[in-house]
Amino acid sequence: PISSLHRKYARGFWQTVFFLPYVTSAIAVSVSFAYIFDSETGFINKLFGISKRWLNSGNSSSLDALFVVLISGIWRSIAFEVLILTTAMLSVNPTLYKAAAIDGASSVRQFFKITLPSVSKTINFLITIGIIGGIKVFPIGIFLNESEAINNGGATFLVYIYKNVRGTPNFAQSGAVTIYLFVFGIALSILVKKFLATIILIADKISEKNVYYKIKNSQIH
Repeated sequence: PISSLHRKYARGFWQTVFFLPYVTSAIAVSVSFAYIFDSETGFINKLFGISKRWLNSGNSSSLDALFVVLISGIWRSIAFEVLILTTAMLSVNPTLYKAAAIDGASSVRQFFKITLPSVSKTINFLITIGIIGGIKVFPIGIFLNESEAINNGGATFLVYIYKNVRGTPNFAQSGAVTIYLFVFGIALSILVKKFLATIILIADKISEKNVYYKIKNSQIH
């Protein structure tokens, strides 16, 4: 995290990168992503030497444009997430690190055995709101209008809601999509929470077995 960077210029650089979305217009961010992923002059295609049509594939079932939309949404909220995660990591009891250092635990081992379990609930929360934030992105700015977004596979729930309340309104369908978005957000939150809890539980069980076998072997010898 930012708080662990010892060089001030490096810390300032990453703080600027992470908090840039908070001082930049949402439309400006969307336009920037449109240029970055442009099929002809985009930075991503030039960097990897490819000619992928990210935003203008003409295929409504393509996931390329949706990938760009999700990355844009997650990047906009990353400043808040980094702030919360950094605060959680700094709140871990420093006595635990001192005790681990005395026992000879390396920095990497301290991270996986102390830091990660201590902030697991925070990570669970941040991953959930990050994914939901990406899904809720309104990609107008990346695309010229909602029709272009839908035709190129960049449609999100909000695009369908927007399409059904403008022009010829279809409030019943837009309301149904809104309820579906709410239910999907809750289901996704529960799924991510259970998944991370399972991973942490498995890691704890493995650690307990390792400790048990070490004690058992030391008693035999």
